[in-house]
Amino acid sequence: MTPVVSIIMGSTSDLPVMEKAAKLLDEMEIPFEMHALSAHRTPAEVEAFAKGAKGRGIKVIIAAAGMAAHLCGVIASMTTVPVIGVPINSTLDGMDALLAIVQMPPGIPVATVAINGALNAGILAAKKDAEVIVKPLADGGEGTTDALIEGLKGERVDVTVTGPYHEPVQAYYGYLRESNTAAMEMATAAGITLSDKKDPMTATTCGVGELILHAISRGIRNFIIGIGGSATNDGGVGMLKALGYRFLDEKGEDAGEGGQALARIASVEISDKKEFLSQCNFRIACDVTNPLCGSQGATYIYGPQKGVTPDMLPILDAGMKNYAEVTAKVIGKDNQNAAGAGAAGGLGFAFLNYLDGELTPGIQLILDAVHIEDEMKDADVVVTGEGCLDHQTAMGKAPVGVAKLGKKYGAKTIAFAGSVTKEAVACNEAGIDAFFPI
Repeated sequence: MTPVVSIIMGSTSDLPVMEKAAKLLDEMEIPFEMHALSAHRTPAEVEAFAKGAKGRGIKVIIAAAGMAAHLCGVIASMTTVPVIGVPINSTLDGMDALLAIVQMPPGIPVATVAINGALNAGILAAKKDAEVIVKPLADGGEGTTDALIEGLKGERVDVTVTGPYHEPVQAYYGYLRESNTAAMEMATAAGITLSDKKDPMTATTCGVGELILHAISRGIRNFIIGIGGSATNDGGVGMLKALGYRFLDEKGEDAGEGGQALARIASVEISDKKEFLSQCNFRIACDVTNPLCGSQGATYIYGPQKGVTPDMLPILDAGMKNYAEVTAKVIGKDNQNAAGAGAAGGLGFAFLNYLDGELTPGIQLILDAVHIEDEMKDADVVVTGEGCLDHQTAMGKAPVGVAKLGKKYGAKTIAFAGSVTKEAVACNEAGIDAFFPI
């Protein structure tokens, strides 16, 4: 009979543990195969095994995970066949392997069992009529681009752009060929973690525009953009200037860069790239609802963490107000009070007014992008997870977004987490049926 389960280990020294899964599968008359391949010593053979598994009819891979769990991680990165990692008790009593599995990067899903738990792995693999569908998940924040690249088999595109303080930085975006979409995070070009410096008066979003422009030059017209983690308070002017818009002072000269330029803006010249920009669809992952100006706006709420001092607050906020008023006269739209306009130092406002962007809660945007609802319609059980389940999870983070879809189609939702707080009971009310710490 053609094998449907593959048991793989780094060396035959793992056999005493892994043969427990083999014996179970044999008793249940489930055809399987066993291999001893090393991610370090025989990488070419491991690659051939992983890439050929699905074509050979393999439905589940049970992989021994020793120490850093390289074998199961490498295999999972090269196949869509579900991988169950079995942590092997070795140098650190198996905890090193277990923790390595649960910390696999986004888009490289590896299930796990107890240390030396090959028998349970066999039980999980023995559900012959189960179809396991794995989808990448993110909430629009850090790691979203990587999750979409890995989960949707995208291409990473590296680009050197202007950083927040006008220095070259290495940014990147993901190209999702099937939908001709660029997935990017503004933080790779203008993020607060790119520099120890904090100067909202000069910090610019220019690099974000350069990243978008690079994608447009490749013929890409659809964009998914996360705008969290910014170092800027320039209203998105830097981005727009990179995209061809000109912001002029009363003398008709360039108004400058950063937050200091906002008060000097007297007029705006429409981009010479408007034709290309009008062909683009911008979907922005935005989880804040702040307006552009005022006590709840971009400057007062988020400015202090970017270096805005008490003396700067009214100056920068007045500049934002001037920028919004000039924009309304030129563009004919006034979105300064729209929910999310104040996101990322006013970058949300720039997308709304100048690029006809759509601001959407991050989790909803990603769920739509990976078409998870289509797969959820026939699901019986949904498994999701997060680093820590707490009361904030219940306020709309990724696991709850998944659970709501599960409830819509009558599926039970189970969540696993690195840690679970007492306040996580709120997750039950939000749709998660059961949750467990790993």
